[in-house]
Amino acid sequence: MRVDYVIKNGRVIDPSLNFDGIKDLYIRNNKIVDVKDGNVECNPNQVIDATGKLVLPGLIDFHTHVFHSGSTICVRPDMMIPLGTTATVDAGSAGCANFGAFYQSVISQSLMKIKSFMEVYSGGQLDSKLCEDFNPALYNRDYIARVYDQYQDNLLGLKIRFSKGVVPEESGFTYVTEAVSLCKELEDQLGKAVRLCVHTTNVPTSAGDLAN
Repeated sequence: MRVDYVIKNGRVIDPSLNFDGIKDLYIRNNKIVDVKDGNVECNPNQVIDATGKLVLPGLIDFHTHVFHSGSTICVRPDMMIPLGTTATVDAGSAGCANFGAFYQSVISQSLMKIKSFMEVYSGGQLDSKLCEDFNPALYNRDYIARVYDQYQDNLLGLKIRFSKGVVPEESGFTYVTEAVSLCKELEDQLGKAVRLCVHTTNVPTSAGDLAN
């Protein structure tokens, strides 16, 4: 059998097969193939010696910001692929006002598989020096529902930042409960679970109260 690549002598860890051991991998047409007779042809330049290294399935980074064309806090997602990350979750870089632009300019154009949370603040996270306003009175509920319905195959839920300096310390917890209520409204409309991602750096309440 002729293959495109051989990865030799690496420690292969594959949780789906409950396998952890030294194994050679053979790749043809970007897929791992099973070689039973050991008769393999491959260009010597395409044989990778992975001795002393881990060989893993593509990794998932569950908290990134990758709306690089619309925010100064984001990175280009495909730059993570050489580091072993092949799928990522954007943790609320865009809100309902610009999620369509995020989807068209980044998500649909990237080699990286991207799932997303949509921030309840309509503008999303635009810049480190421009703080969002999570006041529930500013929720554009109708448009959030419209955008969520349109992109529900990509979206995992909504996002709020629950931190001192972002929400008021004396009433910030109501911002979380209102965001939960919004998720429940969307669940009723769409007939599917809508999660809430809560950023919890420097929270104005105890972790126990938040968890409850």
